[in-house]
Amino acid sequence: MRHPGPNYSRAFSTQHWHARSGCSRLLRRAQTLPVLQRCIIDPYARRQFHGRRASSIENERLRVTVLHEGGHIAEILDKASGVNPLWIPPWPSIEPSTYDLARHPEYGHDSESKLLAGIMGHNLCLDIFGGPSAEEAAAGMTVHGEASVVRYDVSTNAGQLTQRAQFPIAQLRFEREIRFGAERAIEIRETLENLSAADRPIAWTQHATLGPPFLERGRTEFRASATRSRVFEGDFGQSGAYQKSGSDFDWPSVPGATAATWICRVYNSAPVSAGFTTHLMDPHREHAYFLAFSPASKLAFGYVWTRSDFPWLGIWEENHSRTGAPWSSRTLTRGMEFGASPFPESRRQMIGRGSLFGVPGYRWIPRNRRCGCATGPCWLGRACTRGARVDRRVNNAAELDRDLSGRSGRPASRPGRDWLLGGAHATVASASGTRSAGASMAQ
Repeated sequence: MRHPGPNYSRAFSTQHWHARSGCSRLLRRAQTLPVLQRCIIDPYARRQFHGRRASSIENERLRVTVLHEGGHIAEILDKASGVNPLWIPPWPSIEPSTYDLARHPEYGHDSESKLLAGIMGHNLCLDIFGGPSAEEAAAGMTVHGEASVVRYDVSTNAGQLTQRAQFPIAQLRFEREIRFGAERAIEIRETLENLSAADRPIAWTQHATLGPPFLERGRTEFRASATRSRVFEGDFGQSGAYQKSGSDFDWPSVPGATAATWICRVYNSAPVSAGFTTHLMDPHREHAYFLAFSPASKLAFGYVWTRSDFPWLGIWEENHSRTGAPWSSRTLTRGMEFGASPFPESRRQMIGRGSLFGVPGYRWIPRNRRCGCATGPCWLGRACTRGARVDRRVNNAAELDRDLSGRSGRPASRPGRDWLLGGAHATVASASGTRSAGASMAQ
């Protein structure tokens, strides 16, 4: 079955949010230019990225690169600074199709090893979020499912990149479209088709992992539309754990394993630390978001999505704690993992849990049916270091929701407005989705 081509005039133009009168002259000018003047189509769209087969699209401000095997969004590069906020592992990366357990012991010896051999940046967790059962692992299932290791067909055209893949074990067909929504934003739309004759419960998580130089101990700041939260239940499996296992709390104050309380909004300053917390996105808001800010590079990076598609945000911290291969106590990451499930766990555990805080922990896809969602926009742009104004603007739920959906409450039609993040002009760009739209931070 052929997938119909994207109809952006229908799918996106009715789902953008308002650009207020304060929109920067630069963005207004960019919106009136022909597409070919705004989007620079790389004549070498198929390229090598850290030794991997990859494809890219770019405009004057950003370059977006995806890997052909595993489908990872490996790079969202700010050209002016040369900074890519996404995590590039410190070990050599290989194509998952070339991985062999006996020949590649440097990646470990379990169901996660094939994934780790080729992981980068933003990876897709589908149709599980977490580890397989022993029986699934024996059948070849890897941690987080096939989506992170199969080969994708990738095409680029007129500033748009399309990835298509089929997952034979899960019996699913997947498509992702990436396009520029504004100079500093990309729009991401995903479609999933159930090829089996049965309705399926699935996990569907966007595992966006940040790394150096954007991520720094004790400096990188985070904001999110989070509410009720819980620490991972049990031992997360490494040294440096500092969160009180299984404890419930309200964002952003995490109960510590001792009497201390930790704040999620700033990355841990300890030399070694690890943990995982899950956060329910504000159920009173149509859209959910997270924003990360690097004082060193003066860059802000974030996503906004339709909350009903992905009601959970998991935050994974790995700060030089894992000693086994390939980690070797040399990795600094923070995974901002928004999806349909609260915790990384096996399929049986996911279904057995059912829900958390009264919200489902997985989603259903009917037999022989397609469903879609928006996983963006993803935004990368310039910001300032003074955080007080960031807090007032980003954490004002009423104001942000007006910007995401338009003052009338209807999806807006223009993709930009000015924000003042720490006193610097900032552009918030448009998003797209199957039901609604969103926006993110700053220039």
